[in-house]
Amino acid sequence: MNFDWYGASVDAGPDETLAEAVGAFDMASLVHSRPTSGFNRAMTLKRGDTTIATVMWENLGDPTSDSCFVQGTGRHAAPVASWLRKWQPLHRVARADVAEDYTGEGTWDRLSSLCFQVADDHGVKTEHAGDWHRAVAGRSVYLGGRQSVVREICYEKGKQIGGDPNHVTIGGESAPVSYQGAAPGLVAGLIQVNVQIPTGITPGPSVALTLVVGDTPAQNTVTIAVK
Repeated sequence: MNFDWYGASVDAGPDETLAEAVGAFDMASLVHSRPTSGFNRAMTLKRGDTTIATVMWENLGDPTSDSCFVQGTGRHAAPVASWLRKWQPLHRVARADVAEDYTGEGTWDRLSSLCFQVADDHGVKTEHAGDWHRAVAGRSVYLGGRQSVVREICYEKGKQIGGDPNHVTIGGESAPVSYQGAAPGLVAGLIQVNVQIPTGITPGPSVALTLVVGDTPAQNTVTIAVK
């Protein structure tokens, strides 16, 4: 089980939190970034072009609070979680996404059936997304609503990224691929991938984006701004 997103509040001011963050991650530096989620100020911890974590403070909804909010996404979510557990054992988790990958013949049928069974047994809300008509581009099952404390997603990750068609992920989010192939007008051999931003993504100035081919993620994670 791997963390895909980890966000939490800590009882420490920005100066202490930023200093601890720089000390916890080698060769990392801070840059100003745009705050989200009702905060007034933010800085991003980066190593080169890679975003490790974002620290936000001055909560507009609670002007008297001197705490900070820290979040890590993608492959940096787990290291951020480990750092917060050591430095601030009593931190308050606001969001934690975890994912588990499965593959094999019939994986989707077994896991999606299990999701429906859980929903029926416990009266859990379900939503469907993806290519349910032809089952070519990948299907998704959501258990729980957007405001639920816990929400589970079962989706055909392999089909959505054009890899192993039996590759299924529980949890996290996946960006549906609308096109993958030659890049028109550019050098021969360059591959273009067009994706749609998932509706469940939390807006932010530095949302991690990782390309995965089969079971192998790209070595470099880029970030995009999502409004």
